[in-house]
Amino acid sequence: MKLLPLLCLFAVSCNVFSTREPESPDSKRSSFLPPTSPQIVIVNFKNSLLEKNSENFVQCFADTSKGALSEFVFEPSASVNAQYPSLFQSWNRSSERQSFQSMMSKLPSDIIPALKLSNDRYDITTPDSSIYEADYTLTVAHTIQTIPTQVSGYMRFTIGSQSGGLWSIIRWSDSSPTQTDSLNRTWSLLKATFSN
Repeated sequence: MKLLPLLCLFAVSCNVFSTREPESPDSKRSSFLPPTSPQIVIVNFKNSLLEKNSENFVQCFADTSKGALSEFVFEPSASVNAQYPSLFQSWNRSSERQSFQSMMSKLPSDIIPALKLSNDRYDITTPDSSIYEADYTLTVAHTIQTIPTQVSGYMRFTIGSQSGGLWSIIRWSDSSPTQTDSLNRTWSLLKATFSN
């Protein structure tokens, strides 16, 4: 019986039953998981788009300062590379961050990007690398009228292991085998146009 008053005093002093301040709708959601497999890398990649989270997006790419064996490389689709030849020669993780943040800043706050992957598969898997391939359609309802809001193509990720048992995307190849490449409507175009 002596414990009951003490428990009541404890509950009142700690505000156990009080409501907490609601989280701001502007705060960044994060469902980033430790990338302990190639499959989790893809889950993190997709979630970073849904959450418009540039830091999680960039964490999907290889970084030698965090134990990756090589730096991240992006290979743009052929026609976009021809249009922006010097831009992609030095493309890196920082370029990915800049382009992603710029693109997200042009979205209305209540709109999220939609990435649809089809025919996806892990083509080759070894103990230290995996190839992920998919056809994609990315819809980004941004506010710039001169840039397409929907792009599509074919992505090929080389995902490699790094120290600590974590995985990251070492190489991203973008192409458009299912459409006329002269349309330039691949993810590469969005990267280029939002790069500055």
